[in-house]
Amino acid sequence: MALPTLISQQFCYEFGSFRLDPVRRVLRKDDEAVPIPAKAFDLLVIFLESDNQPISKEELMLKVWPENKAVTDNTFSVTLSTVRKALGDSAKNPHYIVKDSRGYRFLADVRKASASSELTPIEANAPTQNMLTEPRAFLGGHLRFVLAIGALYGLLYAVALLVEVAYGVDQYGRGALLRAPMVGLWASATAIGGLAADWQLTRNRRRGGLMASLLIVLLGTWVLVAGVWLYLPPVPITQLDIQAYTAQAAYLKMVIYILVLQFFFLLLPFHFVVTMQRELREGRHTATLDLLTGNRLSVVPRGAAFIGLWVLGGLMALLVVISLFLHQSLMSHLRMAQYMNLFANLILVRLILYHTLGGVGLWWYYHSLNELKRECLMKLVSPAQ
Repeated sequence: MALPTLISQQFCYEFGSFRLDPVRRVLRKDDEAVPIPAKAFDLLVIFLESDNQPISKEELMLKVWPENKAVTDNTFSVTLSTVRKALGDSAKNPHYIVKDSRGYRFLADVRKASASSELTPIEANAPTQNMLTEPRAFLGGHLRFVLAIGALYGLLYAVALLVEVAYGVDQYGRGALLRAPMVGLWASATAIGGLAADWQLTRNRRRGGLMASLLIVLLGTWVLVAGVWLYLPPVPITQLDIQAYTAQAAYLKMVIYILVLQFFFLLLPFHFVVTMQRELREGRHTATLDLLTGNRLSVVPRGAAFIGLWVLGGLMALLVVISLFLHQSLMSHLRMAQYMNLFANLILVRLILYHTLGGVGLWWYYHSLNELKRECLMKLVSPAQ
């Protein structure tokens, strides 16, 4: 909604390097348009009209949302944060908006200037398209991520097979090279199929999306391991100066490590994100924003689990430390042999792939949570349609 007092005004506000046109609802910095949602724009106008006097939070909420008495403190905080972001400001080191004991106050000098007819109107509440909440988007708009992460998982399973036969490449190398692509394709298809099943069930409000994806991955992995088990010998191939696992057991151990990574950095985050996309499509923007911003009274939808980024980041750091320790321990016990360097290079590739998968999953989760917050914000701070 546009503030009623602004309709007949024919001037602009200037402060710092910014210029705000209240009629055209345009905010510019050094002649470059700055995108800002409608409610954030209204809040900024109130600050500019305040003559640098403090305004209480309650008064600000009443002026920006006069039609909605149930606006939460969280919605106000997000809207204020959007204003600060548009101005390049921060609460810790404010240059424009500061909070004191009497409320919020605008710090910069504000000048009134004639409105220029040459400015190009840019609607502050222009609609935005977000693939995250587009109901027709296959896999919830995450197709590229799913295909890429599926390919990486397939590559990791294939490289893991080659690692186990590296010391016996003369005897097992040809067979491993023929089977590795099939192992990789099967692992990729299993990962992608599990995510697709989760998305399909969750978007249609059917229970068990996460369980379905987990069962598909576990069943697919069991078939994969069974096939590899028949090929690998029940004796050690890698030569160590300590007791070595058999090739079969060593591959199974690596598969377990991969499944742990897959569950925490792919299946759980993906299920939570597609669940929240469904919540947004059904209009639960306030509840979603409260959950994503840490409101203690918020409730996670049934069947989903919300893992905080700090928790997931801490788990990733722990896995990195453990994997590096195990890698160093293994390398220190290798016996000199013809194909030791091949084994060392392959195991390094496996380690890099493992860390990359965790990092990619963590980055995607961070990006998706931000997009969900942005979608909530655009809906909550925009005027009613």
